[in-house]
Amino acid sequence: MPIWLHELFNFLCQASHVQRLMKLIRFRNTHQAFQGEFSVLESSDDQVCLRWQQEHVQCRLTVNLGTYQSIVHFTDDSGELAKYIV
Repeated sequence: MPIWLHELFNFLCQASHVQRLMKLIRFRNTHQAFQGEFSVLESSDDQVCLRWQQEHVQCRLTVNLGTYQSIVHFTDDSGELAKYIV
């Protein structure tokens, strides 16, 4: 990889939106719920709700199609329900 491309990559990785995306990717790759069952939940016309569940852990994504706000509710390491605003 040319030096300038490597420097550009490092620079872009420091951007806050890239950091947030990387955090979301790591979450998706490591949370146990994503090894379980996937379902599309019933929701209003302006929302999409998706759920992944395995045994006692779950992850639910709610996307508001009007505001484009996305919220992830998930079972954290202590077994409590936590929230992450994407």
